[in-house]
Amino acid sequence: MLAICDANGMTSEHLTKRGPDKVRHVEMFMYNFPCMKGLRLFTNLTSLSIMQQKLSGINGLESCCQLKHVWIVECGISKISGLQTLKKLERLFLYGNRITKIENLPATFAGTLKTLWLCDNAIQKVENLAHLTELRELNLARNALTRCGGVLLANKKLVSLNVAANEIGTFRELKKFGRLINLKELTLQDPHYGKCPVTQLSNYVTLALCAVPKVCLLDTTPVTEETKALAAATTMKKKMFYETRLKKARRDADFSVKQGVAGKNAVLGELDKARVALERAIKHVEGCRGEARTGDTDDDAKSSQGDKRDDDAESSQKPKKYHPKLVSANLAKLESARTSVLVETEATSHAFETCRLLSRSLADDRESRLMLELETGGNVRLEDGSPAKGTYCAFPKSRHTVCPYKTDTFLVNKKIGGTSAPRWCVRGFEE
Repeated sequence: MLAICDANGMTSEHLTKRGPDKVRHVEMFMYNFPCMKGLRLFTNLTSLSIMQQKLSGINGLESCCQLKHVWIVECGISKISGLQTLKKLERLFLYGNRITKIENLPATFAGTLKTLWLCDNAIQKVENLAHLTELRELNLARNALTRCGGVLLANKKLVSLNVAANEIGTFRELKKFGRLINLKELTLQDPHYGKCPVTQLSNYVTLALCAVPKVCLLDTTPVTEETKALAAATTMKKKMFYETRLKKARRDADFSVKQGVAGKNAVLGELDKARVALERAIKHVEGCRGEARTGDTDDDAKSSQGDKRDDDAESSQKPKKYHPKLVSANLAKLESARTSVLVETEATSHAFETCRLLSRSLADDRESRLMLELETGGNVRLEDGSPAKGTYCAFPKSRHTVCPYKTDTFLVNKKIGGTSAPRWCVRGFEE
């Protein structure tokens, strides 16, 4: 109690005479205040400021039900707690602590809490904020967040959001902020806290304004309607450029498949003609084999009856004989050739289907690369290498996330055919 009186310019006698219930504001700044239990006497407090104290936790606020504004900052607390009785709280500041999880924000905050500052902590995930339907301002700068926008959709009245100096590094995550219907102020780089990796990418401002079209203040800088219109026009041109390339890639793929169909039909047509010719030949040979067998039977019958005729006259009247073994050998060759034609037909159809699927896969891969370039604003571009040209294994320092390499780019000259590498990496190595 004495510490509270000294920090706020009061004496214990004055406080006793006036009454603790008359005090509306208490401030503890850089003072020896290790425990908050003395605050229980101030039942009508509306504002509480505790800064740079060594506190083990938030406690002693059970009787302070009238509090509307609370600052407990740079006090080293690691957990949010002890706020269940604050049913009228409108502004809560817990920045500069060691908080690792957003929790214990009671349901009573749903209709009252409008401002929440949790910046400069160690929070890795945005959670347990969906019930704060009246939240207008949220500051999560200088934490360890990698994603944020998608989990704030329930906070439909959110107007100001600060996520500077976090690990947000992609335009895809940036687009999620555009789904916050009332967001007017968005900060991803702040002079007081630092920058998100995404702010270091090319075309960041242009894509940010298109992703969050309703924003009026971007990174603490006012945005005019002319700037928004210019960003929209630039983005539209980029989309048209990539859509043209996508259509060309699809046309090329369709043309390749069309040419393949024509080639397949031509080959199958020739194979079908060969099959028909072979089947006719097989029927003819089978007929000759039957005649050969019939001729042998007739000769045996005539020899048993003793029918002797002149050999020259008999040879002129009898049809030509076929040797059974020779006929069988020719028939086997023809059947083998027909089987080969059928196998070749099946192989041709299978090869065409494989090529068609490969062509479609290459077209899809090309489309995904173009979409990657578009989504990243041209910051990621890939090109294919070849064994003759050589491809460089590139390990660029990512501008999206933290990279273990100290240098901006670490390149190893290796020839690996078919590997993809960023264009600027290859050019930089060759230069």
